[in-house]
Amino acid sequence: MRARENLALLRDPNFGPFFFGNLVANSGTWFLTLAAGIFVYRRTGSPFLLGVVGFSQFAGVLLLVPWTGTAADRFDKRRLLLVTQGAASVIAAALTVVVMTGAATSATVIAFVLAIGLVQAFTWPALQAILPDLVPMDRLGSAIALKSLTHNLARGLGPATATLVIATAGIEWAFFVNALAYLALLVGLLVIHPTPSVAPAVRPRFRDSVAIVRERPRLAALMLVSAVLAIAIDPVNTLSPAFAVSVWDRSDALAGVLLGAFSVGALTAALTVAGRPGRLRRQLIGRVSVLICAMVAFALAPTLELGLLALAFAGFGFLAASTSTIRELQLSIEAAHRGRIMALWTAAFIGARPLAALVDGAIAGAASPRVSALVMVLPAVVLVGALVVRDRREASREHPAEARPDAEPATPQLTAEW
Repeated sequence: MRARENLALLRDPNFGPFFFGNLVANSGTWFLTLAAGIFVYRRTGSPFLLGVVGFSQFAGVLLLVPWTGTAADRFDKRRLLLVTQGAASVIAAALTVVVMTGAATSATVIAFVLAIGLVQAFTWPALQAILPDLVPMDRLGSAIALKSLTHNLARGLGPATATLVIATAGIEWAFFVNALAYLALLVGLLVIHPTPSVAPAVRPRFRDSVAIVRERPRLAALMLVSAVLAIAIDPVNTLSPAFAVSVWDRSDALAGVLLGAFSVGALTAALTVAGRPGRLRRQLIGRVSVLICAMVAFALAPTLELGLLALAFAGFGFLAASTSTIRELQLSIEAAHRGRIMALWTAAFIGARPLAALVDGAIAGAASPRVSALVMVLPAVVLVGALVVRDRREASREHPAEARPDAEPATPQLTAEW
């Protein structure tokens, strides 16, 4: 029933084109991620430089956060996205030409990846902030789940098709497909008609949104959860070529299969549990625990088959926990601040990737990819521990007589869910 309700939203004339355009564009981004990683790894054999590639792709999220969210609040989101997608396509086309002419080096590819990432830093907050303009608020949970699904379907489709293209046509054609993919979202944006946003009476200021987050610890906590989730799964994103070669003794093209296994689990979560209402803390305890166990199993898996199965469970836990967090965040902020708040979320969730990628690469280079995967899941372990402790404290305050049979009946009081 949940799957049917979520998929029905794809027939919406506003959300449907946005979904499919975003799906193709995200798949193209994975062409870039995989092609750039394999290009650099083939020439250097360095896990650390794989981390540098990951850092370059998402560094703009951290560097430009004061401006990306302000732009999403100040300007028409649809027009802003049209500009960023066009610019990303042009830069990606230039990278394709450089690779096809044989002039590319590892440093050149990393520089182009950085440039595309700087442009995309303006895209991600606007993509999140435009969702409430596309669907009614009572469908926002489903829209967020499906929006998250585009990332995880792309995580499977993108690497799988990129692997096929690289193996049959050559790595330069993977860069070419990436350049074309940005145009799909551009086309989708041209045919939709979002609810017009009310122009702010005063120029939006980033520090105002920072102050809102500072005054509302719940928002900061939600962003922290997003960052922890991103860190936990980063070995899947960054070190897949290294796992394929040094752990499983296979071709680096197996990286696409590893990413695809993760996406199978994410797709299952998106069509079943993602977007379902419930008590957030309890949801996170269960879903993040699934992610932790699965990533540990992946790191220690003695065979490739068990590793792929573990990745499927990791994808399920990640998507389910991530969607719950984003939905709660979207429902907790006012429209006037949505772009800047979502830019802060982007800095926490996507911005965690460049830093995590550097740590990932350094640990894998010094020890092994398996050790790196185990280390990167530790913040998630701490998170679940903190949530369990908080949940028990809330339960003891709500039912003190059960905790101490000889205690006086407690005066009822309101308690925060978080």
